[in-house]
Amino acid sequence: MKEGCFIRAYKYWIVPETAQSEPFLKGVANAFGQTRFVYNKLKDYVDKKLDNREKLPSKTDLNNYVNRKLKKQHPFLRGSVDKFCFTHAAYQLHDAYSAFLEGKRGQPHFRKKFDSVQSFTTNFTNNNIKVDEENGIVELPYFNKRKGCPVKAVIHRSIQGRIIGAQVVRHATGDYYVVIICEVKIDELPENEKAVGLDLGIKDSVVCSDGTVINSIRALYQSEKSVKRTQKSLSRKYEAAKKRTPEGCRVQLSKNYLKEKAKLAIKHKRVRNQRYDLAQKTSNKIVNENQIIIIEDLHVKGMLKNHHLAKAIADAGFYQLRRCIEYKAYALGRILVRVDRWLPSSQLCSHCWYQNKEIKNLSIRVWECPNCHTVHHRDFNAAKVIKAAGLEMLSKGYYHSTSCRNAAKLSVWRGRYSQTNLTSPQ
Repeated sequence: MKEGCFIRAYKYWIVPETAQSEPFLKGVANAFGQTRFVYNKLKDYVDKKLDNREKLPSKTDLNNYVNRKLKKQHPFLRGSVDKFCFTHAAYQLHDAYSAFLEGKRGQPHFRKKFDSVQSFTTNFTNNNIKVDEENGIVELPYFNKRKGCPVKAVIHRSIQGRIIGAQVVRHATGDYYVVIICEVKIDELPENEKAVGLDLGIKDSVVCSDGTVINSIRALYQSEKSVKRTQKSLSRKYEAAKKRTPEGCRVQLSKNYLKEKAKLAIKHKRVRNQRYDLAQKTSNKIVNENQIIIIEDLHVKGMLKNHHLAKAIADAGFYQLRRCIEYKAYALGRILVRVDRWLPSSQLCSHCWYQNKEIKNLSIRVWECPNCHTVHHRDFNAAKVIKAAGLEMLSKGYYHSTSCRNAAKLSVWRGRYSQTNLTSPQ
């Protein structure tokens, strides 16, 4: 990939009328099924290798196994689906097992026909992926005008950069999407002198050290009553189907069950979209306005063990917001600093560094420092402490906690703050 270029995905909704057409449905279902079949066969192959204490096969070995073994054993894999779908399945399995062996994730599972998300991915080669923005048509391998079933989609934004691949996705709601993957050159934003510390919370999604407050939308809380009602209805229909099914046989789910399942998926989709919208808008505002962004490295997994607040913490969507801030800051040339997760930011006074351990009680929202008698708002004070700690880390050159696209720019800003006195949060 060229210097200054990044991978950007453009996701378009496939128009329902086209998604219901018979050629498209058959072709997509065939691609999903064969990709899933190859993935599961490769997983079985890798499991046997690891059980025999052999090393993990490389991506090339897995791809060769598909072409030299699986396609000979199963002739239906030849010619009906783009070959890059199988290549991506092999690469995805290899990445999943690499993360598992490094202890970053759990062991990969077999893919199922009834998984909530089905997808396949292909590469751009010989101009096989085209986007007609005027007519709202996307052409893919085996889904083009020549085959008689081009993909009609809602092109709501123009594509920039060079197309390198595409993905077709089907969600549990029954909606189809096409994702165009491009290589885009992104210019850095103009520099400014602003630095901000961010305190993430439940009541307020983000409290900034400059006084900006972004309220939490509590997406799941708003829809919880409706979601519960639908889940109860779904459970009743499943239990009824279970009673009708003879012992030892697979449960025969009714059409009403599948309809109710789609309704539940739509409600969860609305909650997911609300969180995603807030994360995108909040991250855009923060990254566009500030040169240095300082956040906490929150231990969300540990926070979720508090069963009084676990649902509210999960509803806040800390990880998604942090992920959006991180990749946008890196792409647009901002400096991101992550302070230690064990920094007692809520207990420290932003004026004199005095630590008041009584503030561990979350019900205390405003407190007075016993040392300097400064009155603090809990979250605003924490944001100022996070900002001061981050600037001190930046001045000392903690590379493992600081990220920036331009190393020269990072060293310049580090030099500026190393010449200032940062012994106090102010």
